[in-house]
Amino acid sequence: MSYTPPSPPETYPDWDGVPRDELACHPISGVDLLVALKQGFLQGEGLADILTRGARENIRGGDVVVDQVDRLAMVSLWVPAFEDQRTGSREQQAAHVPVSAEIRWEMATLALGAIAAALPDGTVQLGFLDDGHPFMLPMPEYLDRYPHPPEFALGYWDLGVTGLERR
Repeated sequence: MSYTPPSPPETYPDWDGVPRDELACHPISGVDLLVALKQGFLQGEGLADILTRGARENIRGGDVVVDQVDRLAMVSLWVPAFEDQRTGSREQQAAHVPVSAEIRWEMATLALGAIAAALPDGTVQLGFLDDGHPFMLPMPEYLDRYPHPPEFALGYWDLGVTGLERR
């Protein structure tokens, strides 16, 4: 069974882009995220290497879901809303002040680029939490509909596709 992206929604939620302190989920970060990626699936090893080379310090954390039954892996990388949520700032006692929208866009681009560089099996999704539930769209559609930086980027990999079938 392969992943089928959701159909376009009938309505699009409002998104004000205001930095959110709390998330409905608890993403893992730092070394724990890298270990989860490397142990989760083959392309996760590549994504962990990409994050190690710089993007990891500018993300809030991530979620790694590997479903061996459906042969599917999904990774979400969360964009920090406040300075002290950046992985790289945790060692430096950063202040709990909002990150500007411009910098959040830069960090979202790093998350998006890291996922894209790991060659997901579909368009990278961008999204935000709407009443505590993730709402996401393919990157081009998100960019057409929302001017605010996303809270996360998501990619998926069909683990049943291998080698030359992938691309």
